Amino acid sequence: MRENKASSNIKQRFARSFLDVLVLTIIKSRPTWGYRIIADIRENFSLKIGYGTIYPLLKSLKTKGLIKNRLKISNRRKIYEITPKGLEVINSYTELLKDQLQLLEPNSDSQ
Repeated sequence: MRENKASSNIKQRFARSFLDVLVLTIIKSRPTWGYRIIADIRENFSLKIGYGTIYPLLKSLKTKGLIKNRLKISNRRKIYEITPKGLEVINSYTELLKDQLQLLEPNSDSQ
């Protein structure tokens, strides 16, 4: 199914506005490395994120204790993994988004 332009624009705006949460969610789905995160965002949101954006963000998320990394010796990649604190942040954003969407739903009792 082909995505329409309006839907594509919304996805791109979401990705830009919530890039930190998006990156945490990608890392939550599987431990991964910087280039793979960039490729996932490009594939799923049609948004080109550069190294100069993603690596400072990863450093910030690590400093905040939301992710951790380890060095994969075989290919010398930093593999990023979510921490319990990072999971809490994702859950908080998810609950907030659900609450906001419920506020937008018409109340069926008032009809």
